[in-house]
Amino acid sequence: MRKLWKVRKELKTWNKEVFGSTQTRKDVLSARIKQLDDIEGGPNWNDIFLAERKRAKDEYANVLLIENRVASQKLRVKWVKEGDANTKFFHRILGARKSKNVIDRIQLQGGEFTEESSRIKQEIVDYYRHLYTNEMDSTWEINGINWGAIMGEEASHMERSFSEDEVWARYFFEMDKAPGPDGFTFAFIRRSWGVIKGDIMKFFEDFHSNGVISRNMNETFICLIPKGSHVGRIEDFRPISLVTSMYKLLANVLAHRLKVVLQHTIAMEQTAFVPDRQMMDSVLIASEVVEYARKRGLQGFVLKLDFAKAYDRVDWTFLDYVLQRKGFGERWRLWMKGCVSSAHYSVLINGRHKALLKDKGV
Repeated sequence: MRKLWKVRKELKTWNKEVFGSTQTRKDVLSARIKQLDDIEGGPNWNDIFLAERKRAKDEYANVLLIENRVASQKLRVKWVKEGDANTKFFHRILGARKSKNVIDRIQLQGGEFTEESSRIKQEIVDYYRHLYTNEMDSTWEINGINWGAIMGEEASHMERSFSEDEVWARYFFEMDKAPGPDGFTFAFIRRSWGVIKGDIMKFFEDFHSNGVISRNMNETFICLIPKGSHVGRIEDFRPISLVTSMYKLLANVLAHRLKVVLQHTIAMEQTAFVPDRQMMDSVLIASEVVEYARKRGLQGFVLKLDFAKAYDRVDWTFLDYVLQRKGFGERWRLWMKGCVSSAHYSVLINGRHKALLKDKGV
């Protein structure tokens, strides 16, 4: 999508030289409005000045609206109403958020703390490089269980060609979610659909044929968000992946297809994250089992497993093996491999990014 990258470059220039100078525009308009107010009622006052003042006031109101939209998009405060003059509030909150997300002190693996910027960056990079490096030469063979394989017709339907309607429907979701390295949201691309839909559908056609995603399409920023007010270790930060708009769109389309067959291949005991199933069902069943054992004086124990960084530790060969045993076709497996293995990761540390290599995790 070279066109989008060119648009991004031009938008940066436009924002710097024209759009972004909202305070200057407000100052000029405010001064002109005051000047017109001062001469109102005088001998030189006429309908031309009246119309000019109305235009200036309308433009001033539009600049305020733009400022609020920009601020609310940065903050993604969903309850903001268009036209509310809350710019000061927005910038106070935005400033507080930036301050909160700055990593100025961290605990090293040896236990000591450091405030040195270069050591903080290196410690974070080393941590994630170790986390995402696969140190095992894995081969898999698991038998004796019911894999719940999907039917051949379902597998074929999952690999059908992408239609324009299918792709367009995904733009109605997550319109203003945080953008990734390309800087574009679904809202922008949806507005530009008539111009760029041919390029987007070409991207989907190419992916359907070869399962390959180019590097600039699958760049990912890992943004570290503090889990609480007191953070010291790297584990106290929650990594949030910010992906490009095109990869987000592709993943959304694929996930929507996958939802259709999940309930056919995932055992009924798994109640979370499956359509038409409720997580609370498992809680109720567990509660009933414990109560049953308690009333009858039965001995036993309850085991709760919590895998740290579970998704980050998924072996790609294991993922492909599971998909194969569950009946997914070669093309779908190729797509999944392309999605997880073509990503190029960078971790954001105080606004700057450091490249990472990754050969496991989803």
